[in-house]
Amino acid sequence: MITFLDPDALPDDDMISREAVAPFVIRTEKRRAIDADGNPLFKPRFTQLAPIEWESAQEEQPALYEAVTEYVRDGYNRAIKKSRPLSAF
Repeated sequence: MITFLDPDALPDDDMISREAVAPFVIRTEKRRAIDADGNPLFKPRFTQLAPIEWESAQEEQPALYEAVTEYVRDGYNRAIKKSRPLSAF
């Protein structure tokens, strides 16, 4: 699509990089998005930690949670090492 805007910007696929594409990309963070009157489009997000106590009937859930967390952590770390964080999942 960038080639339609500027045919000389990226002459071949090897030239594609974050720096080369940056002049063509406008990113507005969700928390800064406003309407025509200047009012926020989204409500503010509030986060808080909530401790969870596992019942005996749910004894497998903490193990599943830890296994999934480790899987995600491992995949993300491997992707970072390869400089491909977006391919982590």
